Formats: sequence, structure tokens, C-alpha cells
Amino acid sequence: QVPSEWTCFGVFSEMRESIWMPLVALNVLAALVAMVAGEHVTLVHYNRPNFKVMTHHFLEVFDPFTRERVDKVYRNLPFAIIGPFLHVLTWFFLALSADQSHPIINNIATAFTYIYTVHNILQTVFTTPAAYYQLTCAMMRWAPVSYRPSAEKLYLRTRDEVVNKKDPDWIVKLEQKRQHDIKDQDEKETREWNERVLRDFPNAPAWLLRQPKEEG
Repeated sequence: QVPSEWTCFGVFSEMRESIWMPLVALNVLAALVAMVAGEHVTLVHYNRPNFKVMTHHFLEVFDPFTRERVDKVYRNLPFAIIGPFLHVLTWFFLALSADQSHPIINNIATAFTYIYTVHNILQTVFTTPAAYYQLTCAMMRWAPVSYRPSAEKLYLRTRDEVVNKKDPDWIVKLEQKRQHDIKDQDEKETREWNERVLRDFPNAPAWLLRQPKEEG
């Protein structure tokens, strides 16, 4: 006897076999296709070193944020294989639990719900660049020594830079280049202004001439 005449998952009965059986078969088929696709990509990625090297060199020309968009796809591979399997089992046991009030089925449905929820949370953390960056920084600070990453890939910070809150070298160099460009532009404008003034007024007093900006 079903616990209710209607649930959000529906109820199992002989009258509804023509609906439930195709749904179960379709979900299982979709999960198998997704798992096969994920397994194929994983095998290609890990068993074809030349392809991996070519991909690495191709991505080197892009900035760290663009490279991270590709890296998160590789981090998603195990979740793409496990996720469809957990999704189908969670869906099936929740539907079965809604139809049959049985302690064992209810416990299994609850367990799969928790497992699938943890899976989704981990997938979100590992495939969201900002969240993965925070996870990497946290591991640099508090993980056991053997598990601490040497660097993170989003802002290219080393472990020392993260722990001691230092700016990475590439940011320092970028700021130095920016300051140098500003100084060069100011000197160029000053030189052009002074040349124009002296050309029009050869005996112009010094106060008409522009002086370069002092640093600081």
C-alpha cells in the first residue's frame, strides 16, 4: 500500500508501469552515455601524453584566467563519470521511498541523497575557479605538508606568497611596467611642450617650461 495517492515522484503500480519503466530505462541509458563519454575523455587525457603536451603548450599563450576555464573541465572528469550514476540511484530510491514506506528503502534513499549532495558541493568547488582558488589557498595554509600545493593557477601565487600575503612577481612586474610607462609618457609630453614653447618663444622664461613630475 502506498503512503499517499500522489507524490512529487509519482507512485509505482501496475497501472503506471507503462510510464515508470520507460522513465527508469531512459534515465539509466542517459547515465550510461554520460559515464561512457566521461570515461572516454579521461582515457584520452591520461593515456595520450602527446595530446596533453600539445594542449598545455596551446594554453600557455593565454592568460591564467583563460587557462583556468580549461583546467576546470579536466577537474570535472571524475565528477562527470560518478555524477550520472549517483543521480539515477538517488532519483530511483527517492521515487521508491515515496511509493513504499519501508525503513531500509528510506535509509538508502537518505544515504544516496546525502552522497549526491556532497558530490554536487565538491563538484561546484572544484569547477568554480574562484572557489577552487580559495580551496587551494586554504590547503597551502592548513593541509599536511605533503598535501600542500606549491602554487595556485589563477593568480600564479606561490605558497610563500599566499601564506605571507605577498603579491606574486608577475603583478609586481606589471605594476612596475605601468609606472615606467606613465613616467615615459610624462617625459615625452614635457619634452614636446618645452620644444614647442622654445620654438615659438626662444627667450621664454624658465617658468613657462614644464618640469618632469617628481617620483612619489
